Amino acid sequence: MKNSLVGALGFTLLVGMSFGSAHAVKAQPWGEKGEPKTQTYDGSWWLAADSDERSGFLNGAADCLTSVAHARWLKFTVQGLDAKIGEYYKSHPSDVGKSVANVWRQIQSKSQPSKDIPGAEVWKNPHGYLDGFWWRQGSESENRGFLEGYLWCMSTCVKQPIETYSQPVEYYADKISEYVRAHPKAEHDAVAAILFRFRDRPKSR
Repeated sequence: MKNSLVGALGFTLLVGMSFGSAHAVKAQPWGEKGEPKTQTYDGSWWLAADSDERSGFLNGAADCLTSVAHARWLKFTVQGLDAKIGEYYKSHPSDVGKSVANVWRQIQSKSQPSKDIPGAEVWKNPHGYLDGFWWRQGSESENRGFLEGYLWCMSTCVKQPIETYSQPVEYYADKISEYVRAHPKAEHDAVAAILFRFRDRPKSR
């Protein structure tokens, strides 16, 4: 499994953004008829997903939250976040319907500030190392998780997104992989920037 952006960096807790109470967060990419296609990311989903998909989800969600949603954050380390979220759901079986986002927020609120963690990496690039090379080195499951997290954020945390994605996750995964294979220099492009190439296009009148 590749390095985890949210595991290796001092990430931050979103301030002023509501994930809801104990309800599961649902991503809502819109279909052609304007009907939302929902995917719930709660404890049931988390416990059923493999470690690569979970890591990818956290990376994708964090990438979008920081670079697109421009959320206000308080910096807290989330080293070992995958394990901590899993431990929470296993020790709180009645909260299996609680969203991953809510559990993430709760865990981060109790974390040590990243400035006190020696060796924490700092990236000037808003997407960190989440580029074409990172994508190419990853498993199919981790890449899928990245898109699930990124598109979840786009559809639930961005008030007025300039881009929409109505195709299934697999469609975008295939497109990104094909693009990286066909364009060697794309290894230096952010995965988010490559994904943007395949956004929904306005229908011609």
